[in-house]
Amino acid sequence: MKKLVNISLVVCVLLGLSACATLHGDPVDRADRKAEKLAPRTPKTVFDEELAKNALKAGNVEIKSVLVNCYGRGIGCIEGSLPVSNTQVFLYPYTPYLQEYLEMTKKLKADRARHKDYYAVEILVDPKLKQYGLATKTDQYGRYSFKNIKPGKYYIETENAVGHRTVVRHVYDAYGNDISSTEDSPADLGYSNIFEITQNSGVYKFESKMKILQINGLR
Repeated sequence: MKKLVNISLVVCVLLGLSACATLHGDPVDRADRKAEKLAPRTPKTVFDEELAKNALKAGNVEIKSVLVNCYGRGIGCIEGSLPVSNTQVFLYPYTPYLQEYLEMTKKLKADRARHKDYYAVEILVDPKLKQYGLATKTDQYGRYSFKNIKPGKYYIETENAVGHRTVVRHVYDAYGNDISSTEDSPADLGYSNIFEITQNSGVYKFESKMKILQINGLR
């Protein structure tokens, strides 16, 4: 690859700037392509305000959950989970607009894994989306609830939290002796979930397990 680059540079010198443009593309076109690639993204679906409003009308179901931190606590929290207190939790109707937005976040996550340039890309959200949501906060035991919810499909998301776990570092001296040290390894954590309530009344329960974040959500 390095040889090919060197050859192209020699050709540019011998044939002039026009040859460089031919080999590497027009600089203006390249800038246009990059600007298009990194432009803000917007859902094509129109936000249906009436649909969101109807979804939040009062019902007879209570959502009850507990927010826990599983980072560094073993597979599936087998070693126990830690409650996450004083953390905001948000509930939104799972509308077609929100569905497209979440699919776009997955696509952007994949793009960022492929190239660091995509970290500059933003997804623009209709301000009305956040207006039609509910918010609460976990107590000292990690518990939270939403009352008077009607049957339907919903998306739940927490604000970010920071988790820590102890990591053992192994260093060997000149004689092969293991000189171990421990340090805290931090991580940004979050929880989100799509779920559907089919019951008309009663309590809908589940556990909310925080995971390492790869991309920001609505927050």
